[in-house]
Amino acid sequence: MRIKIIGTGGAVPAGCVTSRALEERLGLAEGRLEAATGVVERYVCEGETQIDLACAAARIALADAGVKPGAVDLIIGGCGVPYQPLPATAPLVMQRLGLADGSAAAFDVNSTCLGFLTAFETASRLVEAGQFSTALV
Repeated sequence: MRIKIIGTGGAVPAGCVTSRALEERLGLAEGRLEAATGVVERYVCEGETQIDLACAAARIALADAGVKPGAVDLIIGGCGVPYQPLPATAPLVMQRLGLADGSAAAFDVNSTCLGFLTAFETASRLVEAGQFSTALV
């Protein structure tokens, strides 16, 4: 069985901090941070949580795929820094999507910067093995 990506979604926090604003705050020369990092702006959470952003991205991905939340039987959260130790991010996303407890497998794979790739590979292997049919990573 081959897997297929049928939808994608993403979300960023509302707050945006430019390198220039950081330079002013830190008393650095204009352009220094961008030259050193290549980063012009970065998004920061002001009122949103990691769970809020994950749910927003999940809803966008499901809509893009034309899939109802109830059709998902596997949810894997992949992040470098977990929101909290327990419960994991994936079960919280599952709950906010309106899925009943136990209606899908939901767990996190936290492996630093490779969290998403590791979660995606884990989901693809489980789908290829026939254990699940529709995964949300």
